[in-house]
Amino acid sequence: MKFRSFIGAFLFLALAACHRPVETCHGASLTSELVSIDSIMQSRPDSALALLQASPKVDPYYQLLLSEALYKNDSAQLNRPELLEAMAYYDSLGCPFLSARCHYMNGVGYYEMDSVVEACEQYLKALEIMEEQYEEKDLVGYKAKFMALTYNRLGSLFSEQFMMQLSTYCLEQSLKFCLIEPTSPQGLSKTLYQIGKQYDKMDELDKARSYYLLAIKKAPNCNTLFYRDVLSSTALCDYQMGRGSNHSLIVLRQILAQAVDEDEKLTRRFIIGAIYYDEGLYDSALYYLEPVFVKEETTLRNIQVAEYLRVIYDNLGFGERSDECSRYLVANKCSEGVSKALVSRLEAVYQDYLMQKQDRQAAKLRGKEIQHIFILAAPIILITVLVIIIFTRYRGKKMMETQQLDAERVLREKQRQLEKEKNARQRDIEKHRQDILQKEEHLRMLESALNHQRTEANLRRQAFLQEAVCVRINDSVRNQHITARNSSRKSVPFSESDAVELGKAILTHYNDFESLLLGKYPKMSKDDLQLCQLYLLGLDERQIAVIQCKSYSAIKKRANTLKELLGINESLSSYILKF
Repeated sequence: MKFRSFIGAFLFLALAACHRPVETCHGASLTSELVSIDSIMQSRPDSALALLQASPKVDPYYQLLLSEALYKNDSAQLNRPELLEAMAYYDSLGCPFLSARCHYMNGVGYYEMDSVVEACEQYLKALEIMEEQYEEKDLVGYKAKFMALTYNRLGSLFSEQFMMQLSTYCLEQSLKFCLIEPTSPQGLSKTLYQIGKQYDKMDELDKARSYYLLAIKKAPNCNTLFYRDVLSSTALCDYQMGRGSNHSLIVLRQILAQAVDEDEKLTRRFIIGAIYYDEGLYDSALYYLEPVFVKEETTLRNIQVAEYLRVIYDNLGFGERSDECSRYLVANKCSEGVSKALVSRLEAVYQDYLMQKQDRQAAKLRGKEIQHIFILAAPIILITVLVIIIFTRYRGKKMMETQQLDAERVLREKQRQLEKEKNARQRDIEKHRQDILQKEEHLRMLESALNHQRTEANLRRQAFLQEAVCVRINDSVRNQHITARNSSRKSVPFSESDAVELGKAILTHYNDFESLLLGKYPKMSKDDLQLCQLYLLGLDERQIAVIQCKSYSAIKKRANTLKELLGINESLSSYILKF
């Protein structure tokens, strides 16, 4: 029985060895057994791990494969010291692909230890090795798959730190290589979905939705958690684009009914509850959000749920529950300074990688130019030498000396010409570098000026909100539970003197507010202007309806009419607050 098992394993390894040859490396010992296991790893990582654990070896290649197999089987990196030794070994031998794989796995190990910057450095080192050693045409097959996986890891890492532009760039690079060699049956669809999520975070909803639809189209299986995640994101995107809540809620409730485990159910309930919260339907939002909140967990989702519940409890009059959520948020929110410092370090690491990449590309370009010049000059030199030989044969030694002198003159002229071209290129490079430095300095000045303007705007905003009339109006509606249905039944005294005092406060802090609005729409009525003033105060339509003793629908209709007259696409409230 053992003999049969041995024969079966041997045949399995032999077939796997034919699947994908591993790039050899001068000076490195790659046994056929480990090469076969490496091939198995791409489709059956569980089998590869079992084979590796069955016959441990003291070998750098073995340690690299063991680290990859542990990672692909969701196990902790137990052999990090040995992996670091393997990485140093392949770096010293100049084995680019094996060295890049070691740096990638070293990055995985750092990431598992929450060392995000170090993980980023290792992923970028893996890319640097691959880009330096291989032409783009050579990045096919497993090399293309490796590039896709590395860029994908970087995209996910930047996304977690809300560095969406860098994340989008890395994910688009991953998509490029994934089109050459898919990372998995769902790899292409998942990458499209991740790109869509980055555009979603940047509020570029049209682009996000187009990528979501592409992800749905490319998904190989409709009955998976991933497929339901894409449908859920698409439904939420439709709602955010103003396509109404009814359709989105119907789709999300259908997805909730298909959930296969408790965690998925909580994720679906969170999205549905968030839409109800945004619509101001706090009873329905509470029904979906309360089961999601787990006090013992500290996740972005749990923190957001606590934010929603705090507001809901406050509006429904559940003071103790609201205070409990507030205490949770104080205890678990991350420090903004720590987050910014981490983002700054990651950006510095990535910029350093980009500069080195540009230097490598410039060096390659110079090499190609020199090679091209040599190719052009070689025929001239060869012809000249042949002419010298021919004239030497037929006209004697004196003619040969003359031709030699001519040839030397031609060569010197060519050398001087090459030297001039070289100096001109160096001057162009130096000028380009100076231009870049000047532009960077200009950008820093612009950023400083922008920050100064933002600070002044914030101070002016705070001073305006501290005016007595502003404080009085805000306090009168802040703690009231106002919905779209009951807004007309609420009553908050807002006299003509309040309106006059509010106008004076606005004139004090925003002296050109009224003139700019009238410049956009000269026929704006007094009621329209007062509506804009209340928006400037930070009130929403429900609160304004209470202030003006009108229905929510009347205020909403008037706001939409004024929005069309002003010729704007965003909501009137957002437009006024940015005005």
